[in-house]
Amino acid sequence: MRLALVILAWLLPGHLLAQTVAVRSGEHGAFTRLVFDVPPGLGWTLDQVPEERRVRLDLDAEGLGFDLSRVFDRIDRDRLASINAAEGGSSVTLALACACDVEAFVLRDRMLVLDIRAADPAEDVADKPAAGAPGLSGPADAGLAGDLSRVRVDGIPGIGPARTADPLLPRLPAGRPPTSHQDAVATGEPVRDMSDAMAIGDQIAADLAAAATEGILTAAVASKPHFPATSADQPAGRDAKDTADADPDGDIVQQLAAGLSDVDHTAAGRRRIQVGGLSCISDESLRVAQWVAPGRDINAVLAHRRGLVFGEFDRIDEAALVSYAKSLLHFGFGAEARATLNLSADDGTEALKALSYLMDHRSDPTGLFGGQTNCPGDAALWAVIALPEDPGSHLVDTAAVLRGYESLPIHLREHLGPVLANRLSGAGYPGAARDVLNRLQRSKGEETDSIALGRAQLDLHQGNLGAAEAPLRSLATGAGPESPEAVLASIELARTAGKPVPGYLVELADAFSVEFRNSEEGPEFWKAHVTALLLNDAFQAAHDRISDADGTYVPEDVMGAMRNVAVEAVVERADDLTFLKLAMRDLQTGFRPARDRTVLAIAQRFPATGLPDAALNQLAMIPSASLVGPEAAILRAGALLDLGRHEEAEIILIGQTGEEVTRLRAELRDHMGDHELAGRMYSELGEEALARQAAWLSGDWGSVADGSEDALAQAAALIRSPPDDIDVANPSLAAAEGLSRASVDTREKIRALLEATKLTGNEG
Repeated sequence: MRLALVILAWLLPGHLLAQTVAVRSGEHGAFTRLVFDVPPGLGWTLDQVPEERRVRLDLDAEGLGFDLSRVFDRIDRDRLASINAAEGGSSVTLALACACDVEAFVLRDRMLVLDIRAADPAEDVADKPAAGAPGLSGPADAGLAGDLSRVRVDGIPGIGPARTADPLLPRLPAGRPPTSHQDAVATGEPVRDMSDAMAIGDQIAADLAAAATEGILTAAVASKPHFPATSADQPAGRDAKDTADADPDGDIVQQLAAGLSDVDHTAAGRRRIQVGGLSCISDESLRVAQWVAPGRDINAVLAHRRGLVFGEFDRIDEAALVSYAKSLLHFGFGAEARATLNLSADDGTEALKALSYLMDHRSDPTGLFGGQTNCPGDAALWAVIALPEDPGSHLVDTAAVLRGYESLPIHLREHLGPVLANRLSGAGYPGAARDVLNRLQRSKGEETDSIALGRAQLDLHQGNLGAAEAPLRSLATGAGPESPEAVLASIELARTAGKPVPGYLVELADAFSVEFRNSEEGPEFWKAHVTALLLNDAFQAAHDRISDADGTYVPEDVMGAMRNVAVEAVVERADDLTFLKLAMRDLQTGFRPARDRTVLAIAQRFPATGLPDAALNQLAMIPSASLVGPEAAILRAGALLDLGRHEEAEIILIGQTGEEVTRLRAELRDHMGDHELAGRMYSELGEEALARQAAWLSGDWGSVADGSEDALAQAAALIRSPPDDIDVANPSLAAAEGLSRASVDTREKIRALLEATKLTGNEG
């Protein structure tokens, strides 16, 4: 019944008595908007007094409150000077800063909207440009300028003025961005080129609107707009004198136009443009399959084109040189193509040089394809191949990648397919990666070792270790070219599973590290060999392998990273003797692990092996501001306790809290003779045995003699028992027998006490 009454009271209008109405605000260009979140069906009255520039809003409910704390967070006071709630509640008064009209309406039955706009738009202070700001006229007012003129990116971002369904969402332009190739296929529309200025303006304005609405837009524009002197690049209706004297704080159209003045909007080819600058290499410069006619003999093609490179007087024919380099790339000879291109004086071969690295499965030092994985053309294919081994999440146009892959000659599909699948999987597209391998298998008619390796690596990336293990080990022990990659993947699989590595894989990794020591892959095999040794708990051998690599083909950053990995493995799994041998050697050489957590873990093992001094030396490497600083302080106090430096330990524990701190303080008090306080602390921790021991040492026999049958309790009871009352003047046989029995009982209790408190390890 009580619950029903509560529900009924809530359903009745009386629940409004304790309700607070939140008031939100937003600037929308030509007007300022206030939104009151009111209960559904609530009546209201708006009373305007234009001559006093005052408006009163009354809500048809009693006791309503208003949350006005954030009204001016997103608006200025150009139109609304102040807003105050009436003392009686349920009404607010608006003081206007201009000759403005206030329009009110209800939206979605739960939002009461007030729009404040100038009675005469020509007198609207909020819409007036800054003094001296040049205006746009003529064709510049259309398209991009027309859309962006409504964008506000100062302290109060917004786009207006048209009303939308959401009272705080700015209006987006009516235009659409350029039609993509996929949209064109679906709708039958022609692809709209970048030169369509209206489409570009619509897209940029839409991006700005969304960013401003989410509150993530911050203006970052040049302090003074500058336009090139050539008339072709100069916006319509503007001359050089106007732009030179432009106000640095002019409207956003001028500033954006200045920032975009260097963009080539008429570039040919399928390219995209977006705010942020996505730029894609054209398909024409990446048509590898078209660089040599199908079915041509490799030897004949290379011989013919090589012969055309050097003309009369051994002068290099640039066009023939580029043609020869393209033929080398077509057949997969990356290093040879790169050496050929180094003879060229033409600066337009950057794309070919980038491809030469990718053909050899090497990272491209030029970074030419960076950020192009989402391009609609062939650039997406090469951008994915150019990703690092563990790329992390990337936005990839998988359809474009697969189209580009299918356009490659069959020999390049076989050569690049596993690498492409590996990169797609690492970027978060395992389905597309398997699609690449399936297409390759269909074109080859069978599953080659290369395809099998690719599938095993996909299983490894996706955590399907059982499916990957057998194929990888079979390929690792084979004599094919996939053996080195299979060895690396097998050791990575063991590391992921936390399993030891078979001895033959350890030996293969060592052999490959020597074989590839002068190549880009050398450090990878060295890392794999050290990792295999650590997985097999061969800590000394791994430590020696790292020490021997100093000054060799292994880069210092790679060696340093593996040294940290080795130290962490030693701390976690090595026996005490191995740990002390390696940790003390590192401490003597001044090596400091990269992570403070590792330094702390090393220090934690020293006291357990009886070396509190070494723990203090290790802890000195941890700065007080470190995240592990509190843990380090507690460990430092424990080491000082072991060394008998009790006062220093207590000082360190000042301000520290927790059970471990309380236990340390109890031990310190115990060692310092304050057994009573130590006993109370042990009792708080639930350590009853230690509490009774402290009570015994402090002489608190009542706490020790708690009715237990152990030696301490019986001895404490004996101490508390009154002495036997014997009349010495009148001895009796009964008294003598009682005294004899008490003597035997006392001797037994003392013997039990000595046995219980006997110091072990001192016999003999």
